[in-house]
Parts: sequence; structure tokens; C-alpha cells
Amino acid sequence: MYPRTKFSESAGAVFLYILVGGILLLGYRGSFSTEQLQLYLMLMLAYFWIAGLLVVARSHYKMYVFEPLLFVGILYLAIFVIKPVVDLKYNDQLTAHGINVLGGGAKATAIVILSFTCMFIGYYWGNESNFIDFRSSSQIDRMVEAGDKEPFSLAKLYLAWTIVFALCLICMLSEGISLSYIFSFGSGGERESSSNTALLFLSNFGITLVLLTEMILFNSKNIPVKVITILLTLVYILMRNSRWLMLAFILAPITYYFIRRRREPNGFIVLIGGLLALTVFAWMQENRYVLATGGALHGWGSGGFTFEKLLAPLESDLNTYKTFYSMVQRFPGEHAYMLGETFLYVFLLFIPRAIWPGKPTNPVQDMIEYSLNKSARTSGTAVCNIGEMYANFGILGCILLMFLFGVLLSKLKVLLQSGSTDRLFAYSIIYSVLFQWVARGNFSGNFYMTIFAVLPFIVKWTWDKVFRKM
Repeated sequence: MYPRTKFSESAGAVFLYILVGGILLLGYRGSFSTEQLQLYLMLMLAYFWIAGLLVVARSHYKMYVFEPLLFVGILYLAIFVIKPVVDLKYNDQLTAHGINVLGGGAKATAIVILSFTCMFIGYYWGNESNFIDFRSSSQIDRMVEAGDKEPFSLAKLYLAWTIVFALCLICMLSEGISLSYIFSFGSGGERESSSNTALLFLSNFGITLVLLTEMILFNSKNIPVKVITILLTLVYILMRNSRWLMLAFILAPITYYFIRRRREPNGFIVLIGGLLALTVFAWMQENRYVLATGGALHGWGSGGFTFEKLLAPLESDLNTYKTFYSMVQRFPGEHAYMLGETFLYVFLLFIPRAIWPGKPTNPVQDMIEYSLNKSARTSGTAVCNIGEMYANFGILGCILLMFLFGVLLSKLKVLLQSGSTDRLFAYSIIYSVLFQWVARGNFSGNFYMTIFAVLPFIVKWTWDKVFRKM
């Protein structure tokens, strides 16, 4: 049981709340224009309101550090408050793909405040489980299940991992990447330019591979097998150069370790772990172009490791707020609301191009182009989930859909409350992909990403409930 008292937790949360707020206040510049000052004041209001709600959740509702609300709340603060304040402090203009987006900042931030409040209400709406102290054995033990009736056997785990890893390799091979190129980290073999996307759907198994590797890590006692599966999964992620997969690869096992023991990491461990993870992401960012065009990994490049390179991943992952700033200026004035077009694409995305070569492109690309320009579309620029909601249904859509998002996040705690190993593994992997749900407004892609994240459990539960009754 976690030893800290409710008072110490509340005091720590309030102290951090004041400390970060004080640092953000230092972002003020006397040379702000009227428009910049309006945005800065709105950003400070957003911080003290959103962070204040998280403090209330921590102190009054006993929010566990691995609850989805805290992770999502921190992401919103980082994207919509901290990064804009930093950019205002050191840049005279907020631009994205040559477009000045400053004019939409105040409106966009107001929508974020309102939307997050609705999500917070939805999270705690009539759900008694949200008042459970997950670190208290006396409370949670009453809800812990007897355990998995028939957990995954190691033989099934090894077989599933082998099949999924093979599918991931087939996907890369179909893109013109040779095995020698993959396993030499680009120093040998070939990478041909290929426009073949028929088997691209197999890349969805990447997150399944991460889950199976995590399960082998904690369930197997065979050290050589653990090392081999971890290294091969790491090779795949690095050669795929997928930062969100790397985040899941790092975060999911850490999450499982602590929720299984109903404990929380101390601040020093979180800081060191965060810096190490950021270093890995920065290295992947530095080698992204090389991996995309063919060639050997070059480490930190000719300039070596720099602080700017360390922060490069944050620059790209947190800049999605700029797309939203521009979006609120373009919709509905220049472009009509998309009325669910990007959400309905979920019924088409699952169809492989090997079956339907002429399948339409994801309307999210149109949404990005409408919000900024053609350059943003072709460069893979993203927008946050609130942006997708706004582009489809406006402010009312943000209010209703964010409330629903909060309700769905609260339902995840059913997995967190369980003593079932399967459910805790499922929670850990879903928790780790919440970053994509928040930072990347692509409902159809995120939906299937989540399906593949828990695919082994879907197969197992379907087999247990359907086929064994036949």
C-alpha cells in the first residue's frame, strides 16, 4: 500500500501547480502586441483552470497517477498551454507552413478550456469507481477478481509473437526493404523506392507486437527468450522509425509494473525516465530522413548531440496546436463543417488496398489541407483530437464528443480495478496509446490502432465465449 497521506499528496499537487504556474508567468514579454497579449492571458487562464481541475481530482477524488485523466490532462496542458507560451516568449509570430495562425489562438484556447471541462465532467459523471483509492488494499481487494481463469500459456505467447513479428517483417519487405537492410540498421542491404501500399495494413500489427513482447517480459522466466524478443521488437520499431510505437514500448511495461503493485513512481524516477525516453525519441528524429530514403543510421549527425536536437521531438509532437489555431479561422467561414466525414471513414479504413486498390484517401488529409495548405497535407502535419471534433461538428461537437471521451476514459478504470492479469496488460497498452488519441486527431486510424493493441485479448475472449460453447 502506498504510504503517503492524503494531505501530503494534496500539498504536493498544489506546490507543483503553483510552481509550474509561476514559471509560465515568466513567459510574459512587455513587447507583446495586443493580439499576443490576449492569447497569453487566455493561455494562463487555461493553465490555472485545467491544472486546477487536475489538482482537485488528485486531492479530492484520490486520482491515481496512472489514471487516464491525469495522462490526458498533462498532454492537453503540454500541447495547448506550455508549448504556445514558450513559442510566444521566443517568437514574434506563430506560423505553420508559412501561415500566421496567431489570430485563432484565443478562440481555440477558449474551446480547449470548455472542451476539457466537459471531458472532466464526463469522467466523473455518476461513476462510483472514480472515487476508489487504487493504492488502498482495503478498498481495491474487494473488487479484485480471483485471477485469470485460463491465462495465456507461454507456448501460445511465443507462437503469437512469432506470427505477428513475421507479419511486421512482411509489411516492411513489401515496401522494398530487404532483411539485410533491416537487421544491419541500414548499413547493408537495400531499400528500394516503392509505392506499393497493398500490404501496408500489416503495419497495424506493430502495436500488437509491443503488447506480446510486454507479456513475454513479465510472464516468461526464460531470459534468452526475453532478450531475443525485446531486441527484435526494438529493431522493428527503430527501422520503422515510429516514435509512438517506441513510446508504447517504453511506457506500457512501466505502467503494468506499477499498477500490478498498486504503487506510484517517485518524481526523480519519472524525471530520469522522461529524459531517457526523450533522448531516444530525439535520436529517432535525427535519423528519420535517413531511414525514409535509405542509408545507414548516423547517430547524432555531424553536429553531435545538442539541446536543440533533444527538444526536436517535442517541437513536432506538440506543434499540433498551430493547426487547430488555423482551423478555427477557416471553419466554417471558408470551409463547411465536415459533418462526420473523418469519423465515418472508419468503415473504409479496415479494407486493405490489396483488396480495394482504389480506396479513397483518409478525409483527415483534406481536413489538414483545409486548415492550412497543400504543404501541410503532403508533409504529414497533424491536429489534435479536439481539432477533428471541431472540423466535423463545430464547438457543439467539441462539447458533446469531449464529454463522451471523458465517459470512455472513465470506463478504462474497470480494467485498472481488476486483478486479472489480462485486463491489466490490456489497460497498460491502451494507456500508452492515449498519446495518439489526444495528439493525433484521426479517429479511424486511432480506432483500429486500439483494436490491434488488444487483439490477442479479443481473439482469446472471442474463443472462450463463442467457440467453446459450440
